[in-house]
Amino acid sequence: MEFKAMAEAMGGKEAALILHLAEPFSRAEKIIRNYESNSIYVHYSILREQNKMQHQINFLPDDIYLVPDDDLSDEIRMEEGEVLYKYRQFMIAKGYSEMWLNNPYVEL
Repeated sequence: MEFKAMAEAMGGKEAALILHLAEPFSRAEKIIRNYESNSIYVHYSILREQNKMQHQINFLPDDIYLVPDDDLSDEIRMEEGEVLYKYRQFMIAKGYSEMWLNNPYVEL
C-alpha cells in the first residue's frame, strides 16, 4: 500500500462517507481541504435539527476533531471508541493514514 495525502486524494464522496461515520444523521454542506496540515474540514448540518445550524468537524489522517459551535472553545479530539476505531480502519485501508509513512515493513 502506498501513502496518499488525504487533502489531495480524498474525494467528496469519501469525505461524506466518513462524516456519516462520525455523525450518522448529517449532510455535508462545505468541504475545505488544508494541504499544509493534510486535513479536511467539513461544515455540515444535522438532518433532524429544527434550526439547521452549521457544525464543523475536522478530519486528520489518524484523528477526528470536533469543533464546538461557539467560537470561544478550542476543538475537541474525539475520544477513543468504535467510531474512531472504524475511522482509522478506513483510513488505513484507503492509504490515507500516516501509519503508512516511515513504516519499515512497507515498501514505498
